[in-house]
Amino acid sequence: MTASMTAESEPIGVKFSFEDASSFLEHDYDFLIVGGGTAGLVLANRLSSDPRFTVGVLEAGANRLNDPTVDTPAMAIAMTGNKDYDWHFITAPQGPKKLQCHVPRGKMLGGSSGINWMVYTRPSTHDFDDWASLVGDESWSASNMKKYLLKHQTLEPVDDALLDRNGIAYIAEHHGLEGPIHTSFNSHPIMPLEEAIYRSGTNFVGSQTSSIDPWAGDHLGFYRSLGTVYRSGPNKGRRSYSARSYLEPVLHRPNLHVLCNAHVTKIELHRNNAVGVNFDHSGKNQYVKARREILLSAGAISSPHILQLSGIGDPKVLEKAGIEPNIDSPEVGKNLQDHPNMVVTYELKPGINSADIFKDPKIAKLALKEYNDERTGPLSGIGSIQGFAPVLPFLSGDDLDEILRGSESEPKGTAFREAQRQQVLKQIQNPKSAFIHAGPAPVTVDCYAEGGFADQSKVFGAIVPEGAPHGFGFAVGLQYTFARGWVHATSADAYAQPEINQNMLGHPADIITASAGLKFIQKLVDTPPLRNMIARRTYPRESELDLRTAEDRREHASGVWASQYHLCGSCAMGEVVDTRLRLKGVQGLRVVDASVFPNHVSGNIVSSVYAVAEKAADMILQDHAT
Repeated sequence: MTASMTAESEPIGVKFSFEDASSFLEHDYDFLIVGGGTAGLVLANRLSSDPRFTVGVLEAGANRLNDPTVDTPAMAIAMTGNKDYDWHFITAPQGPKKLQCHVPRGKMLGGSSGINWMVYTRPSTHDFDDWASLVGDESWSASNMKKYLLKHQTLEPVDDALLDRNGIAYIAEHHGLEGPIHTSFNSHPIMPLEEAIYRSGTNFVGSQTSSIDPWAGDHLGFYRSLGTVYRSGPNKGRRSYSARSYLEPVLHRPNLHVLCNAHVTKIELHRNNAVGVNFDHSGKNQYVKARREILLSAGAISSPHILQLSGIGDPKVLEKAGIEPNIDSPEVGKNLQDHPNMVVTYELKPGINSADIFKDPKIAKLALKEYNDERTGPLSGIGSIQGFAPVLPFLSGDDLDEILRGSESEPKGTAFREAQRQQVLKQIQNPKSAFIHAGPAPVTVDCYAEGGFADQSKVFGAIVPEGAPHGFGFAVGLQYTFARGWVHATSADAYAQPEINQNMLGHPADIITASAGLKFIQKLVDTPPLRNMIARRTYPRESELDLRTAEDRREHASGVWASQYHLCGSCAMGEVVDTRLRLKGVQGLRVVDASVFPNHVSGNIVSSVYAVAEKAADMILQDHAT
């Protein structure tokens, strides 16, 4: 699917101007939301439901409602690297090869919920319980967060026409039925390749890891994933994301105002009170006040960056960037976490198809016609199969001893960091921890493309000549790591990208668990029926490395990693913000987005972000009840 193959999209909803700065500035705001992304638009919806409050949203990106590139699920790949849709952040050099990696972030209302690949996973039960333990507040435990997982979701029924339902498992009581975000299974059958991945995964790990409902707190094993896609109603076949699902239905509210292309440059402080926001719009610098609170929801990269631009952070970092320190908050921008990702790719035997088949113009045309006519078919779907496994069975005794010795020899950090470290050790030793993620990419992936790690559109844009073998790959992701990175402002210029360093190869124990992840993938592809479909491995080339040997697995794990785009933790709850997400040391300022995660969760993070934002909205309304 290419950007030129555009699906049709009919406008839906209320007429609304997102570009009128004069109108926006006419209002006084109780709550000013900085960032109209995944979390910010949850807040906009929930807070504006109380007519006592006037709510303003400042979004640096554009309004993309009714843009077919955003709406059409299969077009997600066309937005990666396209700077009209993607902020296209680039990391600091990673590892011994000093590769800089591309980190896509959504440049639009809806943020990264409008650019992600729509896979809907929930965290494991112990993830939220670990949060509660870290921050000393049981309201963040799994049992208390469940209501917010249900509140944001509507589970759509499986399409009656879908007869092959292998890998589909769920229990209705674990899912929401009235939430804004619609989740669904693909309405079309899975490809034989995907079926083989599912079968091999089930044959290999199914006896020890199976889940009746992978969204109930245990997602070990292989299964068909839910995606954030509508399957019914006027939005049938479209992406369900925060702009479409949370914002559009409430744009008629007179107490809600949204301004796009508004680039926030600074939060204005009066002593230790956050009182307003400076922003650029159409070449003019503007200022707007907040009567009650400023709610920072710019994401795990931009939220700490905006704080630092405002003089809130580590004084050493600020002074180096030429920013005058106002509030000493040394952990701002630290504790950055991601799901680091290794890639392994394969060529299929002749006659076996992957999604490369849709690069055939005739087949693509048929798929496009089905989508435009019925809002069904391959263009309405997501990458369906995924799997999770514990790391412990793939570690040798020597591996585990090396991890434990290395961890114990580390210099002791703060009590918070020590608790984080102990939680990661616990995940490694837990045979039920969803530690390794196997994310199939059922299309040819070219990891040798020049500049591909810095622009991943090149990796997925491989041309497959007519008659050539098809390909596919696995993204092998670690869900928990010892390494912690950072986001640091490097200049007082609000338009200068901060230094983004996930520090993905920064801890030797992560290399060991990554090697175990490669062992898991090798055993998976050696298991029928998937084994019978593969002709050869294309990355790393079989002539270069033998992934059946511990030495070569360690070498591959030590060389090249990429991001799964699940950044979090850079304004961590328990360090930067308190358990009600209020910034420590500043009045009238909260942070609400993935940056507040105190430790990482297993799986794609969008459900966790929605849940955090729903909880935050409740807390804010409670705090301003009178």
